[in-house]
Amino acid sequence: MKPFERVLLIFCAIVQRSSTFNADTLERTLVAIEYLISVKPGAFSCVFYDVAPQYPHDNILDAILKSPRLDHVAKYVVDGSERNNVYKLPWNPSLLLLHTGNNVSHLESFDVIVDMFYFMFLFDPATKMLVFVDELYTPAMIQMQGHVYYASFNYFVYIGDTSKDVYQCNGVYCWNRPREQHPMYLFSYCRRSMQGRNITYIKNERVLTFAWNSKWLNETARYLNTTTVEYPHNCEASDEAYQQCYQDHAAGNGADILLLYMTFDIPDASGIKLYEDLEHNPQFVVDSVLKRFVAQGTRTEFHETRPGAAVYWNSDYVDVFKDVAIVKSKKRPPNACRGYKTRL
Repeated sequence: MKPFERVLLIFCAIVQRSSTFNADTLERTLVAIEYLISVKPGAFSCVFYDVAPQYPHDNILDAILKSPRLDHVAKYVVDGSERNNVYKLPWNPSLLLLHTGNNVSHLESFDVIVDMFYFMFLFDPATKMLVFVDELYTPAMIQMQGHVYYASFNYFVYIGDTSKDVYQCNGVYCWNRPREQHPMYLFSYCRRSMQGRNITYIKNERVLTFAWNSKWLNETARYLNTTTVEYPHNCEASDEAYQQCYQDHAAGNGADILLLYMTFDIPDASGIKLYEDLEHNPQFVVDSVLKRFVAQGTRTEFHETRPGAAVYWNSDYVDVFKDVAIVKSKKRPPNACRGYKTRL
């Protein structure tokens, strides 16, 4: 009798991930990119950014990257958490391509939001952007839309994989447009519509009769689907006197809100207190400079009038307000604390 032989059978199941996207979406995207290449002088460059949590670029981005029709295009690929070598990315690429995935909780996580903002603020806001979503008007798209708006991009288009429309935005308003439109309208439609952004102007009838200028402005505004708004002033002089009057007016004589930028030396701030919830923000106590001013209390908002209270701002916010504020700096040495005060 032949003894039994034990045989171990190992079954290997090979599962291949299939990229699920609509072939028509890929074709129309490639046609649109080819059109943009044809009308842009010089080299064409694309930056690919995948926000999806799993299998980066295993989607329509991967198919676009590997398309032989774009072999001559410079491509930069970044995944959702990439921080290294991002300084090598171009400031104004020809096109940004983003893929969001459909995981809303992933898009809402703090780390992902920080990474996306870090990425999007690397580029010129006038850069064209294509955002690929599984479907239009889903929670994932709405979440992503908030991030793109915050980054202040001017021209971006949402493309749903199976949607018959595209969602074109100019940074203020968005419109549904048919996906079958000629690629020349993919971004130019948003550029042709400045709806939400008025054209402001000032006029001085003593220097030049404004009738023809007004007609030109109004026709330009009509062509761009917006309106003109005159900036009021009370200057009746001419030439240099008018310019000086208008500068004084803009500096606060007729302004509804005046933002003053001031600096003062550290020793002069001995009576100033920086109120913070120290239990949840212990970093203020160990900071070698701030610990001299910090005190337990409710944080002061920049618009509050609170005697003896200081406001701590990140330098990025300071730079932004320096750009938009009417600056009146006292002559003080560098290395100073900075504060802002509003007057309504």
